[in-house]
Amino acid sequence: MSEKIKSIIKHPLFVGIVCSLGVYYYTTQYKELSYTIEPSEVFMKNPSTDEVKIIVNDIPVKEIFSHRIQIWNSGNLPIKDVPFDFFFPVDKQNNAEFKILNLSYSTNPKRKFGKVVEGKSDWSEMEMSVGLMNPGDMIGVRIITNQNIQPEFFSKSEGVIIVQGSNSQERAKYFIGVGIITFIAFCLLMIRLMRSIERNLKTTDVAMKSIYESSLAELERIKVLSKRVEEQEEKLVELESLSQPSQAQAPQSATKTNLTE
Repeated sequence: MSEKIKSIIKHPLFVGIVCSLGVYYYTTQYKELSYTIEPSEVFMKNPSTDEVKIIVNDIPVKEIFSHRIQIWNSGNLPIKDVPFDFFFPVDKQNNAEFKILNLSYSTNPKRKFGKVVEGKSDWSEMEMSVGLMNPGDMIGVRIITNQNIQPEFFSKSEGVIIVQGSNSQERAKYFIGVGIITFIAFCLLMIRLMRSIERNLKTTDVAMKSIYESSLAELERIKVLSKRVEEQEEKLVELESLSQPSQAQAPQSATKTNLTE
């Protein structure tokens, strides 16, 4: 591994980006169940005349109240075997006549939803469970009672975060913040890398320029040497041309000597 890569890996900015990405990935893979409890509504009032009476499940009541709870998988992972507990905080002494008259529900999607099983119930509490809730699945529960007491919702499952509907928006803001921090850190790292590349290019450019200038100087030196060699060759040719006439005169003088004899 080169020293440049080691310096980048050891740089605090690189470590921060890796940690941010790890935190972002870990926090975005989560199981979360959100719920909202709507204000209770008067479903039916006791008529003023005594001739008409309201009877629900063989129980005479004066008024009927409707309580709606919306529950949905607000995470991005499926949740299996989700238990629900709907509890009415009533005082048995002061609210001895309080009764849960009925529980009904609707699901979204309407079909292929997890199996819904109603559990035990008593005078102030009802339980149910859902076999599977995929991300975005929703179940709406309506409970009918004879007194206006706001219900409470409880649920507990392994690795599941239970939040009210408004809190999930805060979680979304957190994800956005982590994403922005990660993006800024990534941009800073890219800027650092670009500057490092720019410095390397400048260094390479200087080195190439130095090599180019050295090559030019060497080429000039070779040209000078070549010119000197050419001059030496020309001198040798001249010397050879000068020596040839003297060699030709020597045989002629030898011929004249022979004739005289």
